[in-house]
Parts: sequence; C-alpha cells; structure tokens
Amino acid sequence: MFLPPLETMLGGANAFEEVLAHAEHQNSIWPVAQLLAACFELSHEGEGLLFVHVMPDGGERVVWWDRGEGFSRPVATDARLFLGAYDAFQKWHRDRRAAPFARAVDAARHVLDWPEWPPIEWVETFGWHDDVAKLGALPALPKTAFRASERLRRALWLAELLVRGRVEEMPEPSEDEEDAKPPARIADYMPDILYWLWHSAAFGDDETRHRLIARAQSSRSRVVRDAGATLLERMRSLEEREEKKRSKERAKKRRSGVRSG
Repeated sequence: MFLPPLETMLGGANAFEEVLAHAEHQNSIWPVAQLLAACFELSHEGEGLLFVHVMPDGGERVVWWDRGEGFSRPVATDARLFLGAYDAFQKWHRDRRAAPFARAVDAARHVLDWPEWPPIEWVETFGWHDDVAKLGALPALPKTAFRASERLRRALWLAELLVRGRVEEMPEPSEDEEDAKPPARIADYMPDILYWLWHSAAFGDDETRHRLIARAQSSRSRVVRDAGATLLERMRSLEEREEKKRSKERAKKRRSGVRSG
C-alpha cells in the first residue's frame, strides 16, 4: 500500500493529515508506517513484504516483514543487487536451473544480510530443501544490521494506533518502549522525529510533547512540520474539551449551592 500522490500530499493544508486520511480511506496502516520508517514497498510474497529503508546516513537496507509471524529482519544493503538475486531466485523456482541463481547470489553476496541464504521462509514457501543447502551460508550479522528492522517494527504499532486508534494486529510496544524517553537531541531525520513525536502523544507528558512539537516545526520536511501542527491542534482541542467539562462542573456546583441555600 503506497503513499498518496505527491500532489495530493503537498496540495492540501496539512501533508501529514493527507497521509492519515489516505490510510483511513484504504483501511491500511502501511501509508503511515512507511512515513514512520522511511521505507517503501518493493514486493510481497505470500505472508511477507519486502521494504527498502532509507537510512540516516543516506544508505539503504532491504527488510523482510513476515505478516503471519509479526517479525522483521534485514535482508540486504543494496536494493538493486538484491533484486537481481531475488529475480534469479524466482526463476530457479520455475525451472530449477541452479547455475544462474548461484551466479546472481555470488554477485550480490557482499550486500546480502541474511545469515542463511536463501532464507528458510523462501525455501519452505517454494519447496526447496536439499539443493538450497548446498549454496552455503553468509556470516553472522552485526547488531547494526537490525536497526532498519527495529525501525519498521516500532513504526507498525504506532501507525496502527494513529490510523485505527488502537493496537490490535501489530506487535504491541514493550514496557521498556513505553517508558523510553526521547534523546535530548534528535537529528532532522523524518522517521525519528515522527516516532518520538507520536510516542510522546501516547506515553509522554505535556512538556515532552511541546519540546517535540517545537523540534518537528523546525524540520526541513513539510510532512514533519505538519505532523507537529497536527499534534499541537489535537492538544489544544483536548484542552478546550477539558476546560468546557470543568466549566460545566463549576456551574453545576454553583447551581447546587444556590438550591441548598
């Protein structure tokens, strides 16, 4: 599920609200999740989705999201080379010609991030077993390889909360994540600002929310600035409702006092 067209996003008064409206209309959290994780969909196979993440350093990382099991893991660091191997993988499925696939894997091996290649999920889906085992394995992943996966995981529950008002289908945040505090300084990187902005809406206090709104409003990103404006408007609307409620309660007490007098 893709984001709305740029002319729709940027042509309205609030680009972030346009994405929310688009997600609600499509009954899908993915347009918002892609903003929160700076990713876009490459392909989907059965219960899985492939995403490319734009990382803070300007690089990219391909991530697999398993919708059935609710987990994600890194796949590769270069989408173009990975897709070449992936395309060869699918052709091997059709005609069992291992040589072209092995050459594609060798060409892309230095960007592949899966500890075992091909991934066992694909082996089970496509019905390959003994032949795949002969292709060998990749070295263990460094911990930094999972940062993109973590960005996608944390984006999913927050996107569901924003679009549907509750978290039901996506993995819920842990207690540690609920209690987490935003860093004192947040770089001008859309997913991080959006994540902490809306994390504060769910779990933070007003001081933290106002600090993050100010950070969002100083961003170079139109979407981030508009997200800050959205949260600020929601806070003001909530305060107005609370004030009206307090006013009614005060008026009720006054009337009760007059009658008792």
